[in-house]
Amino acid sequence: MGLTNIILESDSRGLIQACWQEKTQGKIKIIVKDILAMKEQFNFCAFTWAPKDANKETHTLARLAAQSTLNRGWSLNPPPQLTSVMQQDIQKHRQAASGERISTT
Repeated sequence: MGLTNIILESDSRGLIQACWQEKTQGKIKIIVKDILAMKEQFNFCAFTWAPKDANKETHTLARLAAQSTLNRGWSLNPPPQLTSVMQQDIQKHRQAASGERISTT
């Protein structure tokens, strides 16, 4: 992909804190160790927390990848499941920008 600067986002506060503090302890030790090793491949790498409802696209991608139904060209031709989540997210942002009440369903 040729990326040199990245921001990694997660809804796991513990994971983000461990990455920022570079602490490799507890249940997520192996994951943090791998992330910190991969971090060295980039010029810039930051970690940020996002609430779960703001991270639906990532969860959808992870689920599709785990099911081996995500092909290599997914970013150019997103699967319908991802497109649907993205459209819902866009609609929420438009409603918020216009001051409309946002449904939580």
